[in-house]
Amino acid sequence: MTSIVVRNFRRICHESGFRVSCSLNADGLPSELWFETTGYGGTAGTDEPDWAAVALLYPSMLLGHDLVIDVAISPQLHYAMNNDLQALLRDYDHRLQRIRVIAGWATPAASGDGVATGFSGGIDSFATLAAYSDRDTPSSMRLTHLAVNDVGAFGRSGPARDNFRMAQRRAAALAKAGGMRLLTCSSNIDEFYHAAGSRYSRRPIA
Repeated sequence: MTSIVVRNFRRICHESGFRVSCSLNADGLPSELWFETTGYGGTAGTDEPDWAAVALLYPSMLLGHDLVIDVAISPQLHYAMNNDLQALLRDYDHRLQRIRVIAGWATPAASGDGVATGFSGGIDSFATLAAYSDRDTPSSMRLTHLAVNDVGAFGRSGPARDNFRMAQRRAAALAKAGGMRLLTCSSNIDEFYHAAGSRYSRRPIA
C-alpha cells in the first residue's frame, strides 16, 4: 500500500506565539503542513507532533494510504488512530478506507500551563465557557484561554477574512472580560482535504 511519510518537524518561535510545520512525501498532496498560533508563548502541544497525525488521518484514509509519522507521538493517540478513530470516521464517511498509522511512542508529556477551548460564539462555546470558568471549577480545568481557529471553515475570500477578524474581536473582548486571553491558530490543513478529495474523485471505478 502507498504511504504518506511525514518528517522534518520544525518549531519556530516569534514574539506572540509559534509556528509548527512538517514536510510530507505524498503524491498529489501539499509538501508542507503548518499551524501558527498567536497569543501564547508556551510549549504545550508542540513537543509531541500529535497535531500532524490528527490533521492527516482523514485525508490519508480518503486516499487509502498508510500514514507514516517519522517521530514519536502520544501512545494513547497512536492506539486510538489505529482503532476507534478509524471506526468512527468510517461510520461517518463510507468512502474512507482502513489504513495503518505507523509512528514511535512518546513518553507522556508533562501538563501544560493553561486550559484552552475553541470558541465560535455558538451555544456549545458558551456552554463550555460556563461549565469551565465557574469559581468552583478546579484550577487544573479552569479556562485561561479562548481560541479562534482559522483552519478552513472561514474560507479564503475577502468576506471570509472579514468574518474571521470579527470572530477574533468578539472572542478577544469576551476573553478580556473574563480574565482570559485569546489564542488564534491558522493552518493550511484545508489544502490537504481539498487535495485528497480531488484525487479521490479522479480514481477509476473498479
